[in-house]
Amino acid sequence: MIRSDQLTNVLLAMIVVLLAYATLGPAVLRLVARADSQPRVAERTLAEWQEQLRDLAPSVRKNAVDALGYFGARALPTLSDTLKTDVSADVRIAAASSIGNMGAVAVAVTPALIEASQHAEGRMRGAAVAALGKVGGAGKDVVATLARAAADIDSVVRLAAIQALGEVRPVAPEAVTALVDAAGSPDARTRLTTASALGKMGRQGGDVLGPLTRLANDPEPGVRAIALQAVGELGAAAAAAVPALVDGLKSSNPSVQQAAIRAAGNVGASATPAVPVLKNIAASDSTGALRSLALEALGKIEGRAGPSASR
Repeated sequence: MIRSDQLTNVLLAMIVVLLAYATLGPAVLRLVARADSQPRVAERTLAEWQEQLRDLAPSVRKNAVDALGYFGARALPTLSDTLKTDVSADVRIAAASSIGNMGAVAVAVTPALIEASQHAEGRMRGAAVAALGKVGGAGKDVVATLARAAADIDSVVRLAAIQALGEVRPVAPEAVTALVDAAGSPDARTRLTTASALGKMGRQGGDVLGPLTRLANDPEPGVRAIALQAVGELGAAAAAAVPALVDGLKSSNPSVQQAAIRAAGNVGASATPAVPVLKNIAASDSTGALRSLALEALGKIEGRAGPSASR
């Protein structure tokens, strides 16, 4: 006969399982049932997915590569080999993506990604460069690869490289140089992405103020707004860019004007030349949207707390 305390334990265990099922669905029961077996993705083990890579159909191999990405470091040798040898571009690109999605865990296979970044096909180069950015690392080979890719003729490759260069830590001089060059691109998307990347580098990037100031005067409003935001994040160190901030305050584009207002406030006392324009914005804004921003910026520049100080 079952004792009452045993019955209670059984009932409690059943309640826990039912609650887990209600919260996580059938997957939790599969997990419990296979707690001591090999890890599986979509009901298949690592070895079973690796076997799928022998299939003649590229779609099957691509599906296998996608699944292998969930096995982490154990699947890296297989994915690296697939990246190098599979006859299908789609499968190789999927392999690069799966490697990149592992992040820093995949740092051991960066040589394979570097090799793939030099492929003749733009899609392959773009996937490899994007993966390098996700895997990270500031090794000389990685930075040199990204710097070269930042000038690639293919915009997908170029933008992925620029984004990745903005994330490199510690900031490498080669990365800054590549971004300064990219800031002069005739392509607006390249300049916008460069402004964002330089902003991420911030003060760690050394002399990023010069290219950011030039981008803050860009003819494209989107580029100007991002650059002004990045200038503002430099704080008092951006004093030399105040004339560009003042020009931004006078812009008829709302995004540019808002970015310039915030940037002026962040620069602080050094942005005193912007005070007359900010006061004019605060007095003339009928909607109030810009008025509160302008008053807040004035408070920061003049050393007063709160947006109500200049009312």
